[in-house]
Amino acid sequence: MTFNFKRIAVAAGAAAFSLSMVACHGQSPGGSSYVPTASTSLSAPQLGTGLAAPDKKHEKVEIVSSCGKHVRIVLLGILDCKFREEGYGDGTFTLKNDTKGIIVITPSSGTRATTFTILGAVIGSGSFVVTDAKKKHSLRVRVKVIL
Repeated sequence: MTFNFKRIAVAAGAAAFSLSMVACHGQSPGGSSYVPTASTSLSAPQLGTGLAAPDKKHEKVEIVSSCGKHVRIVLLGILDCKFREEGYGDGTFTLKNDTKGIIVITPSSGTRATTFTILGAVIGSGSFVVTDAKKKHSLRVRVKVIL
């Protein structure tokens, strides 16, 4: 019996792609294709600004993320995030990827109008930091890439 490595590679790639599509629940890229780590079910899209509200524990509003502070993304899945800060206008946000290659983020800087795309590249966990250029506030977003 001989093994055809090309067929095995194609089958593995097709299986990974199928699993990522099933895990996205048929959502389009940039939709609610991720499941927050504290939840066991999918949440419905929120009306309004589409940005997550700050924690009630902290009265001071700083950087707010449209994808939350804890993100779970499937391998090869795509997630779009936006960031804003009260009173910051069109200032620049920079993203520092501390995941050692687990995710790929593009672009690495932009304004509140910029859509930052996150790709789950390798299974694992880590975080990235969003910092504003003027006020020096920062937000750490924890990321877990799953199969």
